[in-house]
Amino acid sequence: MAIGVDRQVWDGAVNKAESAVSSISKPTINNLGKTTLKRFKKIIETQKKLANTVESFKNVSKTDTQKMKQVAGNIVSEDKQASTSFKQNTSKVRFN
Repeated sequence: MAIGVDRQVWDGAVNKAESAVSSISKPTINNLGKTTLKRFKKIIETQKKLANTVESFKNVSKTDTQKMKQVAGNIVSEDKQASTSFKQNTSKVRFN
């Protein structure tokens, strides 16, 4: 039974998620000429908020995927250290 993280599988999943998010395109903001209708102005404001929200989501996602990759690296490193320690300790055990 294997314990730990398969780094290739982990990075593959994280990269796939990162790619999916980065491929989200920025929403189009329609420009209107002069208008006094509040409904049209509200549509443009909503489009701008949506565009900002998408960009914020992409930035947060990028930060999260970087953290996820770091976590995998930490797990691999800690597993290696634990394995070395375990091997050293088991070589010292003597049975009578």
